[in-house]
Amino acid sequence: MALAANAHGRVCTLSSRPPTPFGSRSMVTMPGHHVQAPFAVRATAERATWLPGLDPPAYLDGTLPGDYGFDPLGLGEQPEDLKWYVQAELVHCRFAMAGVAGILGTDVSSLLT
Repeated sequence: MALAANAHGRVCTLSSRPPTPFGSRSMVTMPGHHVQAPFAVRATAERATWLPGLDPPAYLDGTLPGDYGFDPLGLGEQPEDLKWYVQAELVHCRFAMAGVAGILGTDVSSLLT
């Protein structure tokens, strides 16, 4: 059994038995033609990372929303700093949403007048 990573960062298991419901080793490709399957690919649910194949830092364990292991400068190594960055990002998101609402509100009000 071998492991391979696909383009989406998921680990695939290569085995010699294809996952067929009846345990047959042949797969039908065209009517009347049977091909012996050399291996089967099964995708397992692994953690997605920002760049497939790279291991995320230990302090980014996937518990935060949107955590794909991207911290190239190591800013979140200290737990108290990471908490502050999470709260700062929430504040920034709220201001961005208020800004979009303001832009759309002025556009809609200009259309009504």
